[in-house]
Amino acid sequence: MEKLLRKYDALVQEYNKTIVESFSIADFREYNEILFSAHSCAVEGNTFTVDETRELREHGINLKLNNRSLYEAYEILDHFKAYELLFNNLQQPLTEELVKQTQKTLTENTIKFSKGYEPGEYTDTQMAAGDTVFGDYK
Repeated sequence: MEKLLRKYDALVQEYNKTIVESFSIADFREYNEILFSAHSCAVEGNTFTVDETRELREHGINLKLNNRSLYEAYEILDHFKAYELLFNNLQQPLTEELVKQTQKTLTENTIKFSKGYEPGEYTDTQMAAGDTVFGDYK
């Protein structure tokens, strides 16, 4: 076990030297924002690749969408806005108002079209993600 831990530590050091240290703090934050947004939206069924997500962040809605929907583009753009909102409020307490504002920002251009809900409001229907059905909403 000790040998595996040393190997793991060596790999972490190599990763930090090769990847992490090659970024400025701002670039590393942007890199993680793009990865987080791409993968988080993919969980919801979004088909944008990481590279397409990066391009969308760079060009905004002016990006030529190749076989991608405006809905998917807005889902990612809203995700970027919500990420920024939370990042800019890291020092603030986690309040109901911040959660509702984040949800509103995250779903501003998508939820009313796909589900008929209003952004930033509590749901009054059963919710699920994949095979998981969430508990009583009341």
